[in-house]
Amino acid sequence: MTTCAPSLTGAPPDGGTWWGLPSGYWVLWTAVLVNRLATFMVPFLTLYLTTTRGLPVTTAGLIASLLGAGAMVSGLIGGWSADRIGRRSTLLAGYFLAAITLVALALATTLPALIIAAIAVGLSSDLARPASQALVADVVPAPLRARAYSLSFWAVNIGFSLATLSAGALSRYGFTTLLLIDASSAAIAGIWLWLKAPRIALPRPTGERGGYLSSLRTDRTLRLLVVAGIAYSTVYQQAYTTLPLTMSRQGLGPAAYGVIIAINGLVIIALQPFADRVLTLVRPIHAYAGGLLLLGLGFGATALAASGWSHALVVVSWSVGEVVCAAMTGALFAAIAPAHLRGRYMALSGWCFAIGMAAGPVLGTAVLAVAGAGWLWTGCAITMAAVAATTLLIKDPRIGQTD
Repeated sequence: MTTCAPSLTGAPPDGGTWWGLPSGYWVLWTAVLVNRLATFMVPFLTLYLTTTRGLPVTTAGLIASLLGAGAMVSGLIGGWSADRIGRRSTLLAGYFLAAITLVALALATTLPALIIAAIAVGLSSDLARPASQALVADVVPAPLRARAYSLSFWAVNIGFSLATLSAGALSRYGFTTLLLIDASSAAIAGIWLWLKAPRIALPRPTGERGGYLSSLRTDRTLRLLVVAGIAYSTVYQQAYTTLPLTMSRQGLGPAAYGVIIAINGLVIIALQPFADRVLTLVRPIHAYAGGLLLLGLGFGATALAASGWSHALVVVSWSVGEVVCAAMTGALFAAIAPAHLRGRYMALSGWCFAIGMAAGPVLGTAVLAVAGAGWLWTGCAITMAAVAATTLLIKDPRIGQTD
């Protein structure tokens, strides 16, 4: 019998440190920030392969796809390892393997070596994330998890923003140097965690040990959250695929698009630390559904935007939805996860985003080509409205939805 869990949002308990969160959380937060401060591999991989290594564009794209496929598997392996081997061990393995494989990619010169190194980078790239997110749930009380995951997302965006800003200056030393710096940041984060990461015994299973398929089969709330996560990610990817194409058709070039995407980052950095203070006013599922709806309506409004200013306003609207969803997603998955399956539940939350990254560009560009921009953006709004409505059907005491 499942008992009613504490609300996911609310007043912080006594004994917290900065922002009411325990010191163990800030160890994990610091590792995320340090690692993201040198995230150069993802945005510059194809440039590295085509310029430094002289590969054709199609070959570079294939290697990037292989890396992405490896990343999809990586998170699932990391979730299993976090639950069976341990959070701390998986964290350390993830960061140190990421550093080693990035060095291998930087030093690879032949096509077979580049392919093998890229697959290895993919397989190590997401190993640590499920363990880190599960450990957050282990050390942070339920009322503060929305705040904790919100601040973790904030760290990711601050680090990535600073990385992209510094990449221009550092690129003069070559893309190989960028990859080596990326590897160094992963190694530094790993050393930091080796010294500071909390040691927590693995929770003992209280019933069946379970796994990915059995959890999806038996947990209706998990299935609904996975569907919502895939839909969210698929629509969100339009910001990086069909939005620049739409703006280009309107005579708004790369410079205008760059400003628009920068606005997205600024909104997240400005609002994310304070999101949970607003979200405490509503029930967790209502907050999440509202974020999904706001994101969908924002993307839908792109159909009405025709100038730089109107696109800027639209981006602000869906960025607020992104802020809400980022705060609630991790907290919701953590709330419904049995303690001994937290790693795998958190892996599924990341897997949703990976599926959307793969499906979003294909679906979005196909709709844009066949039906046009109006149908594409209207479809985004309808899809997210339907998903938000479905999410409201969740009545689960584990997330404080029922009294």
